[in-house]
Amino acid sequence: MRIGKRCFTAVLMLLLQLPLMPAGYAIDVEDYLFTEVALPISAVSLYDNFLTAYLEGEYEQADASISHLLQQAPAGFVLPAHSQARLLSNAAVVQTQLAYATSESSYTRQALVQLQQATDLLTGKDPFHPDLTKIFLVTALVQEMAQAFPDAVESLRRAQHITHRHDGVYSRQQLPIIERLAVLDNRMGDFDSADREYMFELLVGERVYGSNSLERVPALIRAGNHFALRAAAQPFMPPATYASLSPNELRSIRPALFRTAFEHYDNAVGVLEAHYGPDDLRLLKPLKEMAYARIMQGAAEKSAEATQERILQIIMSNPGVDLPDQARALVELADVYNITGNPLAAEHYLRAWHLLAADPRLDSMQAELFAGDIRLYPLGQPAHLLPKAPFETTAGEALFVELTYKINAEGRANSVRIIAGNIANAYKRDLQSWFQLARFRPRIEAGRFVERP
Repeated sequence: MRIGKRCFTAVLMLLLQLPLMPAGYAIDVEDYLFTEVALPISAVSLYDNFLTAYLEGEYEQADASISHLLQQAPAGFVLPAHSQARLLSNAAVVQTQLAYATSESSYTRQALVQLQQATDLLTGKDPFHPDLTKIFLVTALVQEMAQAFPDAVESLRRAQHITHRHDGVYSRQQLPIIERLAVLDNRMGDFDSADREYMFELLVGERVYGSNSLERVPALIRAGNHFALRAAAQPFMPPATYASLSPNELRSIRPALFRTAFEHYDNAVGVLEAHYGPDDLRLLKPLKEMAYARIMQGAAEKSAEATQERILQIIMSNPGVDLPDQARALVELADVYNITGNPLAAEHYLRAWHLLAADPRLDSMQAELFAGDIRLYPLGQPAHLLPKAPFETTAGEALFVELTYKINAEGRANSVRIIAGNIANAYKRDLQSWFQLARFRPRIEAGRFVERP
């Protein structure tokens, strides 16, 4: 989708063609590396070279070092199974980094071969060997990169089973496993399972750390975000997801999910307040997520405003907060006012603009905040899931609607007109109606709001 000053193009994906792509995140596998491996003295320096190369990001050199160790063990020395398994797992970690850096599938295939060899070496002696937990976690990561999501879930389940065996059902060691299971369930569209994983993660965290522990705050925020997004997406959920529910039950799902989300946000805020007080900057993270969720809820305008007002109050009450952060907080509150139609939006935008205008070094930030076309509402993208392609299109052809529009001085979209498109007129009109609701951050020039043609 492209959004420009004059032209808006929406690319619409067919329901059966919508790819389930992994999120773009940097691969973080250092925690899965075996740093200690039982080796003969003659091989220690080579292993040290491997570790040094890996930690310095020289993955090709690290790959060469560990491949040499695996292929040419010192004469007369047979590596024990657990040492071979650790080396193979480490080699797979290097292959994973190379796969991420190059997008070459050959590295992921090689990593999976090495991990299977490591698994076979250990399960033959002890199917619950503690090292298998880390090996299965690496396996799941590689399978996730290869979009083999059911296989990744199976590997994570095996790792979780081993942690239960050694550390009990409510062990700290399984928390990252549960988190990844929840992410994978979401990617596969198994939302009910994702709900259960997030709730189980909170239960385990409470058992391990205590209900009022700071360690639980990130998980509470993650759970809040999950349930808020689930609630906001309800109109677009496949009917089969809730095939067994009555119409009354279906109507109750969205508010129930939002209530669950806000319960988790409130708990996160409560924990932070108990430790740091009501005006600590560490409260900003859950409060910002809560305000965003209130906007997604659509019927909680005053609550969204109150939450964002508290964020501004916290920032302004902390003397260590610099001018750019103060200005950004003013703009974020003005954005919420803009979305809710509160006339206080203009006052707060201008306060931020004048605050930045007082320091010429902040000209670039002023331009970043007030010179672009920043859409505030509706949230997300106007993507329709069509049951089938239009007859006039060919296989693989992108579906689109091209619109023109203007943005007035208050940031409202108007004069929205359909220029072209290759989908049914009903869908074109839906997108036109969607974009007529759009609200943008106003453009300010020389301290005055200006219209964008």
